Amino acid sequence: QRRFDAWKQSKQNAVNADKAAMASKKEEEAKARLAAEQAVNKAKADAVAQKKAELAAAKAEAEAAAAFEFNKRYIEVAALLGAETILLVPGATKGLDPAAPVRTYKSVWDKSVAALKKLAVIAEKHNVNIGVENVWNRFLLSPMEWKYFLEEINSPFVGIYLDVANTQYQLPAEDYVEILGDKVKAVHVKNYKKSGDWGCVLDFGEDILDGDVNFDNIIAALNKIGYKGAFTAEMIPFSR
Repeated sequence: QRRFDAWKQSKQNAVNADKAAMASKKEEEAKARLAAEQAVNKAKADAVAQKKAELAAAKAEAEAAAAFEFNKRYIEVAALLGAETILLVPGATKGLDPAAPVRTYKSVWDKSVAALKKLAVIAEKHNVNIGVENVWNRFLLSPMEWKYFLEEINSPFVGIYLDVANTQYQLPAEDYVEILGDKVKAVHVKNYKKSGDWGCVLDFGEDILDGDVNFDNIIAALNKIGYKGAFTAEMIPFSR
């Protein structure tokens, strides 16, 4: 009886072992199928991401080429009209459009410098200055940054189109004049009264004399550098 019971137990153990082996095999096969499915899905996702990146890059390249051609024509027309300076915006890490992509500071710097170097050649040919405006674009946030930026472009025909009110939520405009000197190519005149911790377009107001801009200091700084360029009133609403 004991031998029979031992044989019976041995058979049961063998059956249990087979079942365990089968279950383990099924589990490994399921894991392998899952891993294969995940790999396929990842490959598809990577391909989609790659395609989106390629399309975005192609779009950016096309936009940059179109912008360059527009600005080239802009300079040519300015020369025909006898204008001394044109206004450009250097790019933005984050603009006012919430749908616009966020770009790195370095990428905006590199692309802006490269484009302005090419445009500087055209500007010199037509004897027209390029005034790059200081705007709220989370780029070139201080006069020292502007100094290094313009030095890298290294052209007497590229400077700043100084908006005396746009500087106010960080620094007074006269600081820019003092540091940038003859790189001030033209001046936007409006006023600004800070209402909170951050700038708001409504803070510019409608009265050019009502605000934080110290025009006496600005005029004194401009006289010190011998500024002889244009002053353009830029009032809210901009259509005025």
